[in-house]
Amino acid sequence: MVSLFISAAEMKSDTIFTLTPFRLRPFPLASGTSMKNPVLAVLLTWAVPGAGHFYLSKRGKAVFYLVILTVTYVVGVALAGFRNVSLDRHPFWFIAFAFNGGTTMVFQALTGKLAVESDAPIELGSLYTACAGLLNILVMVDAWTYARRIRHG
Repeated sequence: MVSLFISAAEMKSDTIFTLTPFRLRPFPLASGTSMKNPVLAVLLTWAVPGAGHFYLSKRGKAVFYLVILTVTYVVGVALAGFRNVSLDRHPFWFIAFAFNGGTTMVFQALTGKLAVESDAPIELGSLYTACAGLLNILVMVDAWTYARRIRHG
């Protein structure tokens, strides 16, 4: 028989409950921790590098990732003459750019339809921009694993 009755003494804000075959038992969280959603941490990191870490209260990492990845992304766009973030012109590069979601959406909206005035090489700028996007995958994985560690102890 599964007992779903919980005494008032067992109901605390820092407790989650696990369902065992015999009864619903409280499982206390470590003191000072709260439940953090790993999916939300990843989505925030995708939108803005470091935002997931900010959500997870890792402020130093958040600022570091935000500065490093945003500067790398913007330097890449500048090296390419602000012409590399375009789904129409560079669909394969855009796949890597898309992992830096918020920044890519902003630059796609601002520069995606700019006319190309010359055939100047944009590979170096695209490489910087793509590296920033691909490095953001690692930042998302870090946010995911840290949130899971908080959640599961």
